[in-house]
Amino acid sequence: GFESGGLAGAHGFAEGYTRIPAVEQQYLHGEMVAMGVISQLMMERDTHEAERVAEFFASVGLPIHLEQLGLSGGDPGIDEVVEGALAFAPIHNLPFAVDANRVKEGLVGANQLGMRVSERLGDAAYRRLHQ
Repeated sequence: GFESGGLAGAHGFAEGYTRIPAVEQQYLHGEMVAMGVISQLMMERDTHEAERVAEFFASVGLPIHLEQLGLSGGDPGIDEVVEGALAFAPIHNLPFAVDANRVKEGLVGANQLGMRVSERLGDAAYRRLHQ
């Protein structure tokens, strides 16, 4: 799935997150991929499915916005995540053109969606796992 396109974007974002030492050291691979799943869905412009996934992730304590990975929407590390995602060769197997703008659009869109879901549903499950 991570090579053929199914989760290529999600894993590309995870590879990008590993370029930021604080994220790499404090968060699990699956947590980075979870945020990547939402970002890939936003790249695919499937906002309905991205919201469903974010709601589920919020209910089980997975990160759904950048602050839950120790970053912010305006963090200079965002460009590093984008570069890392683009360097992950399988991301280019997605069924559309993948470039820096599309990747950043997915990342920023996922963050915005995650913030809205978190405001609506809260982050109690996430906080239980990350005290």
